[in-house]
Amino acid sequence: MVIMKTRRKIRLKYKNERVLLSDVLPYELPVIFTNRYFYRYLVSNGIRFDGTELSWKKDIDQDALAVLNFIFSPYLNKDLTILPDNQFKFKDKVVSIPFLYKIKHKPHKLRRLALIHPVSQM
Repeated sequence: MVIMKTRRKIRLKYKNERVLLSDVLPYELPVIFTNRYFYRYLVSNGIRFDGTELSWKKDIDQDALAVLNFIFSPYLNKDLTILPDNQFKFKDKVVSIPFLYKIKHKPHKLRRLALIHPVSQM
């Protein structure tokens, strides 16, 4: 006798962030990697990024702001305009580099994998 679990449908209110949860298939990512918490972080802090403008809600806490600063730290030294209402405007489109790493594929061979940078997912 096989017992089947019923699937629970998750309703997503925010269409812009949906790509974080549905753009990749589970077998395309390492087992320990998930975008679930990155999705929650973006939604709960109202963070939006369109390539040149970054904005977030006014009542963001300091920890969330520190994470945002960490993600965008390589780009903060470039031409940047600070706009009112918690916004940054970059002169050029922000381009990021994926994190590359190698795993053992066979006893004497390595396979190169990459994780997309969070800036590219926004």
